Amino acid sequence: MLDLVDQSGHTTYMLAPPVVGFFEFSMMRLDDGLPKARLARAYEAYQHNDTAFLEEVSAATVVGRTLVHEPAPADDLLSEVLDWERASACVEAAESVAVTNCFCRHTAEHLGRRCEYPMEACLSLDTGADYLVRHGFARPISREEGLEVLTMARESGMVHIADNVRQEITYICSCCACCCGELRSVREGLPMVQPSGFQAAIDDERCRGCGRCVRACPVQAVSLVSRGPHLDDGDDTSKRLLSRIDLDVCLGCGVCTEACRDHAMRMERRPQQPYVPLNSVERITRRMLERGRLADLLVDGTAGRGPAFANAVLATILSLPPAERLLASEQVKSRFVRYALSRAGTPV
Repeated sequence: MLDLVDQSGHTTYMLAPPVVGFFEFSMMRLDDGLPKARLARAYEAYQHNDTAFLEEVSAATVVGRTLVHEPAPADDLLSEVLDWERASACVEAAESVAVTNCFCRHTAEHLGRRCEYPMEACLSLDTGADYLVRHGFARPISREEGLEVLTMARESGMVHIADNVRQEITYICSCCACCCGELRSVREGLPMVQPSGFQAAIDDERCRGCGRCVRACPVQAVSLVSRGPHLDDGDDTSKRLLSRIDLDVCLGCGVCTEACRDHAMRMERRPQQPYVPLNSVERITRRMLERGRLADLLVDGTAGRGPAFANAVLATILSLPPAERLLASEQVKSRFVRYALSRAGTPV
């Protein structure tokens, strides 16, 4: 159960979603009397032994997005990295910061396959931090300590994953390829996390085919291919192999660039930028619209959240591109909503 306190001190109660929600909350405390091993086995079966859950979660606007490692983009691109794309800027702007145990690594520990990355490595910010600290799921830390966590994660080859929003970011996870369920879903072809606005690129002349980037990539987007036939190349790997990137899989995290010792890998802007919702209301609205359940959000989803949330949803619908507003008008039977859409120039 979520108890959300607004600025006036009013508390709203609602059921926690599965992601990010009761899955993570149940494993954030290491010792609270819950049957952790049984929960870990149940989560593994529910999330990965059957693909129905991942298909549902990855079928529309996803919950999380990748943040590129900040030193990774080339110098001429640094000025283009927006604050909401930078993990450090998100932490520096937060009023409150907390650190929690990683749900994925804690689950892996009870499944007998935990890695050596630190357990306490995921950050929550502002309202997310306040909620988790209040319930004993996290401990408060300073912004400086939060930045140290980010640096540790980056230098360890971990991936930053945050809310798929531009405003009011509530978490930044430090994810490892070995335990993270979201990275695993990408490798299984059901991505639960959106790529960053960057993608990896290779300088063929510098690449020696050493394979460090292949081993470092958390989603297996990098592979070694043959350069082609050569005469008298002996055992010189640099003449025989070359790294190649599957851009359809690449998350744009920047882990490969820091693994490369020959400066052959770089990050560049994607030709088409992934769309990131402005805030959680837009993300939820888009998600329900894409799943054909916008009417459910307007009726059931706003019932316990008050008129302010309903107004925010309506404002989001009216701000959508024309084609999406038309789709919304087809899904909603409310005369008021359809009138509002018609006033915005949408045929109903």
